[in-house]
Amino acid sequence: MRVDLSANDARSYRYVKLDNGLQVVFVSGTSTDGDENSVLTSGTACAITFPLGSFTDPKDAAGLSDLIRRTLVQEIQEDLSNNTHLDAYTNNEWTTFYADMEPKRLGTSLDTIVKHLCNPKFETKHIEIQLMTMEQDYKRAKIKDEIILRHFIANLTKSQSPFRNAKKGTMATLLNGPGRSLGNLRSMMLQHLTVALDPQRMTFAAESITDTLDGLEIAVQQTLVKFKSSKNSKPINYAKYSDSFDTEEFQKFYEIIPVRGKDQLRLIWSLPCLQDFYRSNPMLVLSSLLRNLQEGGVAHRLEEEHLATDLECVFGTLCDFTNNSMNTLFMIRMHLTQTGSHRVSQICDIVYEYLKFLEAEASKCLKEPEGQSTWNFLWKDVPHTFRTYVQELKILREEQFIKQPVLCPQVTAVWLANMMRKVNTQDLYTGYQLIHEPDMKIYHNLLSDLASKSCCIIQCSHELESNVKRTAELKTDQYYNTRYAVNDLPESLDNSIQTTQCSLNFSLPARNRNAAGHFANLPCSNGIKKPTNLNDSPQRSQWEKYGALWYEPLTFFTPPKGIIMLQLSSHVPLESERNATLLMLFAEDVRQNMQEMHTNPSSTRMSYNIHTMDNNVFLSLCGPTEHLREFYSSLIKKVFMLCSKMDLDQFDERRKRVQTFIDHAKVSPEQLADNILQFLTKNPAFLFTDQLNDFPKLTIADLMAFSSQLLCQLSVNMYVAGTVSEEDAKSVYDRTVRAIGCIPLSKKKEMAALVFAPGTYHYKTDGQSTDSLNGTYYFVRYSICSRGDALSEACNRILVALFKQYITQFLYSENSSNVIIEVQLKRTFFGFKGNSAIQVSIRSDDPEKAEEYWLSRVAAFWYRIAPLLIVSLSDTKMQALRNSVTAQLNRKSSGLEEHTTSVWETVIKWDAKFEFIEEIAEKLARITQADLFKFFFDNYLDLNQQRTIILEITPNRSKRPMHKRSFRHQFSRAADVLEDEVSKFMSLQKIDPHIGESHAGEQFKLIGRFYPERMKTIHDLHVFRDQWLSRRPD
Repeated sequence: MRVDLSANDARSYRYVKLDNGLQVVFVSGTSTDGDENSVLTSGTACAITFPLGSFTDPKDAAGLSDLIRRTLVQEIQEDLSNNTHLDAYTNNEWTTFYADMEPKRLGTSLDTIVKHLCNPKFETKHIEIQLMTMEQDYKRAKIKDEIILRHFIANLTKSQSPFRNAKKGTMATLLNGPGRSLGNLRSMMLQHLTVALDPQRMTFAAESITDTLDGLEIAVQQTLVKFKSSKNSKPINYAKYSDSFDTEEFQKFYEIIPVRGKDQLRLIWSLPCLQDFYRSNPMLVLSSLLRNLQEGGVAHRLEEEHLATDLECVFGTLCDFTNNSMNTLFMIRMHLTQTGSHRVSQICDIVYEYLKFLEAEASKCLKEPEGQSTWNFLWKDVPHTFRTYVQELKILREEQFIKQPVLCPQVTAVWLANMMRKVNTQDLYTGYQLIHEPDMKIYHNLLSDLASKSCCIIQCSHELESNVKRTAELKTDQYYNTRYAVNDLPESLDNSIQTTQCSLNFSLPARNRNAAGHFANLPCSNGIKKPTNLNDSPQRSQWEKYGALWYEPLTFFTPPKGIIMLQLSSHVPLESERNATLLMLFAEDVRQNMQEMHTNPSSTRMSYNIHTMDNNVFLSLCGPTEHLREFYSSLIKKVFMLCSKMDLDQFDERRKRVQTFIDHAKVSPEQLADNILQFLTKNPAFLFTDQLNDFPKLTIADLMAFSSQLLCQLSVNMYVAGTVSEEDAKSVYDRTVRAIGCIPLSKKKEMAALVFAPGTYHYKTDGQSTDSLNGTYYFVRYSICSRGDALSEACNRILVALFKQYITQFLYSENSSNVIIEVQLKRTFFGFKGNSAIQVSIRSDDPEKAEEYWLSRVAAFWYRIAPLLIVSLSDTKMQALRNSVTAQLNRKSSGLEEHTTSVWETVIKWDAKFEFIEEIAEKLARITQADLFKFFFDNYLDLNQQRTIILEITPNRSKRPMHKRSFRHQFSRAADVLEDEVSKFMSLQKIDPHIGESHAGEQFKLIGRFYPERMKTIHDLHVFRDQWLSRRPD
């Protein structure tokens, strides 16, 4: 089976069509020989889809498909093992069942599911329970504007259209039929399900980490062939309903009183079904153009004239309300300003004028030969043609897809099972995501249709409710009690539709970096929204003084799962090694308490972590939502009883664990180097070796006193995400504060940067024990940037991406063995005031190549090669670097833990400035080769600005006496020897060694004076630190 995959996906795939016609895709995370060590993903899951939805419901039994799905889930889950979780959802056309289970249980779990589908029980008591649940969901839906509006739009169709049943379903619609009883309803459910289970229209996908493809096929094939076609199974001919929205009611202007939310405007068009054109992806192209905020676009114009903001296009890949077999619904949604609320006609005119402009631009491309456009748009800020815009968008989407992470098994199974009926097997992942076959004719016809066709206008307006004069004209939709007013379309809009020429001044963007429409991956998903601070409201002012409660409901990852992340910031100053060690002991006590609680059967699926940083304690919990709150509540009760119940044996055990951690860190070259960097760049900070001095003297009384002081005055920041309700999130935060019994921290103690004079500083140390490093030599160079703004972050990321491509080629020779070279961007501490550093590290087991060998070569790369690499960057190469870094920034998370960790890092690292990543992306799009060189020279080469720390950690046996001669003299000799190697490298990479003179002549003259590098030796870390301790950040 051929399927286009991202670079991160190394799984195996197989497509099979069974004898009964059922389509199946198998995904294996193991090698073909079943090697357990070759697992690429974790988890086992499956999903099955069949044509059962509200469109198929009888007219007198709306909601029947949804009732079938609910009852089946309840009855199947009762027969499944506790370690298998089943869920399902029903849309307009299809129902999807999906399950995740333990490895090796796929066959038995699927057998249970299929048994219930083929021979459902549909017990009366279960039907009654689910009817009551449907009624409760119906009442909850009355306060959700998006659901109400979808129902409202569906009711504008022709009376015989399946849309009339879209998402309806209550006890009234199911039980109020003539002579209807629970027994009759059960018979209808059995008959309706039998007709839907037609294997020729069903799909199935499964992923396993323990089975090979052959094993998967054997495990499920005998079960899936049990599905047989019914004689009464006749697919609905949706084509005859393609004119469902050709009604007078649809072509009107509606004003609706929303339940909540802002005033919004929606423009909805009904288009022919576009599913056959997915490889050209017209909806993606149109959405990208409409949402582009650059000058000359419709979104920019609406914001500039203070009419509307947040324009977005609503279209879902797997949403069969907008992307169904009858037609395609295209919706433009925007938030109205106070001015825009009274100028809806003007907004509509602007949108239609822009559509006519795009139609004219697409028409120009039809008249010119396809090969006439060039690729200069990739690096020149010149206005796009319609064709080059699509070309660049195609490149950007492909770049994002290549970096896309592997999704968790459950999301993978659901996605594949649904996409199988929409796209070719090759496009299972890329369908609707990429532009495979740009087709100007398709785009032109679509735009022509939109620009010449009346739309439905819906304005959500709170003002309508308070307008007494218009109260009499309001109508009420009986199903959701929606109050609305109906008007004819504005006259100006009719005039605009009749004219073919655009009368407003629009233009295509100069470039569309990172411009792409949002397409939901799962049905009815509103996408990932930024977390909200629940404490930032008048109702929670008493809690706001303690800190922030960030909340993010996430239902599109594997349910039901939740996560709690906690940061406790104390007023206790960690200005001594003793306090720093006591903080580690406190964290270890919490960890031991969690480990003891983890033995409880209900807590075995919980994962947890705790660590300290500066004067902060960080705690995280993740697990099933049903047990998460209980586990956390028990934990805080036990933890914050302090250490009153700890005996001497327990205290000694915790002290040994902390000492073991410190001893290990001392002999780990990476951890030791990181500890030294922290010690030299921030205050307060302590060396691991110093923290052991007070260890023998510490007692339980010391820990109890410190814990009391630590928890006396706190800032409490929390992040709750997953399938956790908002009320539960508030309850967890409130319980935490009450359990601790602290007072709010009046002023948070921030870390201070330890600023030393510009220059390059070198420190060399040996392993702490004779065999600690096993002969390993470790070299690391930290080039520190004192700026923390978005532009600096963007430049640093590009530099790291560039250096990664070349530094190994220069430093690593063919006869070098066991050498690991890494380049990465590192932050010395969090917050916008924190320093970042480009870290070049080398780990070598070659005793002959150490010390001066690596010192001189890294310096040669930094001063001789790196500047030339930057100034020799072509426009194409520069754009490739920008795209690569941008793709990494926009990389989607593959699971709940990865996503929430990323959000929590933003809260801690960037002070909850969630838009900072977007700012970095904006800066990336504008950085030129000249900007990058200036940044590199000013921050990392200029003697008046650059600060560099070089650390060498050597094994005892290789340590030699330091030469009395200066580094300058040693490097001068090494530089002469290296000059031939530098020249060979330049020649191999086809870099002109004199290119710097023409691009930045003065700076390259100065660089010639900076090299060989002048270094100052740090003989004693404490003396060096004390020398600059009184300095303050610039």
